[in-house]
Amino acid sequence: MERQATGTILHCDAPHLLKVTWEYGPDSVTEVELRLTEHDGGGAVLELRHTSPAETVDELVSRLGPIGPIGIGGGWDLALAALDGLLSDQDFDLARWKNSPQARELNVRSHQAWGAESQA
Repeated sequence: MERQATGTILHCDAPHLLKVTWEYGPDSVTEVELRLTEHDGGGAVLELRHTSPAETVDELVSRLGPIGPIGIGGGWDLALAALDGLLSDQDFDLARWKNSPQARELNVRSHQAWGAESQA
């Protein structure tokens, strides 16, 4: 999850909106938008949108085959699960969690689900 991409802040309206470029290779510039809204029952809702131009997806598929874009979704699943752990009231050790059986299982299940979605 570390050093996976670089980017530029496009728009920031703290603490409600952050929009950035997500650059994970030459000619692979996409955009990520995070929105934080209050939840009626307390707390907040985080919405993440990662959009990719068709040309970027086509390049990933041509370079890596049909599984090329799958890692994008699976990567966010892991990052959001880690964020949940960090924000919880529990004692959470990110380094230990990344190598845990639970993180590996989430990674496998996530990529399988994204693969099925990609085929659909």
